[in-house]
Amino acid sequence: MSFLLRTLVIIPLVLAVGWAELPAGGAARGNAADMGANSEFIFATIADSHICKGNATDDYRYMKAFSFAQEILANYVYDINAHRPEVDFVVHLGDITDFGSAGEFGKAKRILDELKCPLYPVVGNHDNFESDNKRNWKQFAGLEVTNYTFDYRGLHFVVIDCTPNPYWPDNVNCDCDLRDWVAADLEANSAKPSVILSHYNMWERGWNAEFDTSEHYAEYRGMPELREILEEAGNVTAVINGHVHANRVEVHGGIYYIDVGATLVGRPSIRYFTVYPDRIEVDYEYLSGELFVENVEDLCSRCANCFDREKVCDFIDGTDSDKRFTIFLEAPIESGKRFVPWHFR
Repeated sequence: MSFLLRTLVIIPLVLAVGWAELPAGGAARGNAADMGANSEFIFATIADSHICKGNATDDYRYMKAFSFAQEILANYVYDINAHRPEVDFVVHLGDITDFGSAGEFGKAKRILDELKCPLYPVVGNHDNFESDNKRNWKQFAGLEVTNYTFDYRGLHFVVIDCTPNPYWPDNVNCDCDLRDWVAADLEANSAKPSVILSHYNMWERGWNAEFDTSEHYAEYRGMPELREILEEAGNVTAVINGHVHANRVEVHGGIYYIDVGATLVGRPSIRYFTVYPDRIEVDYEYLSGELFVENVEDLCSRCANCFDREKVCDFIDGTDSDKRFTIFLEAPIESGKRFVPWHFR
């Protein structure tokens, strides 16, 4: 089916989500009508779009809807642009592409250029498969570095790159140089609540549940030491990451570790973070394109390697308490401070 035809049959749909037991440190949400009122700003996160080259077929082993990945990403852009109150910026948490080729990044950029707000990208492991020193990601991002920071209205963001170069799947490059850089930055910004943006999760979850990978997926080298640095800094509010293709939330040492699902795996959804001086309200909305939601969910139900095919999409989607929660800020942000954000264009 052509992109135009699929676009015509998209029916805007916001699925209501429930509310159950909260993760430790969370709190119930206020009325939906109040969301965004008197907030400082709103940012959205997406992850793992895996834009690929050529006429790719769907990957049933990993449940990736390659055949319409570009159309799904375009629907994400549409939904974010249509969100009210308006979104101030978007974070793409890596694996923008599937092999890191210049052509794939070109396709992704043409879609993401339609965003009406700035984009902050993170480099993912797939973004480095074909790159020379991550050259293609850097050209896409307009940067010479893959670790960077930015401030937005008093909240501090630290973007980290744990992908080694050259890429090797068993060794995530969370080395002492990166850890020292993060420690120094957090110390220099100790008065600001801070958020870490990473492609890789910092806690190994056994994320795909029905695939028993716990014996094959050793905890990333350097991650325990990095977690200690974040806890000792005392100003880290949350770590937000992609990579695991599932929506999960855990709280460790007072820090929220938030996994963001892939755009083309499971039930496509967007996380919205509404920031107030004293808290961050985290919300979760399904993609408006009903056809996309159904098609990607169908990949889960037909996943060849799943022992319990009926449960895998629910696991990826997350529980009610993974979807909506409140993060309270121990040190309130300075209201009214607006910083001009970096943009890759």
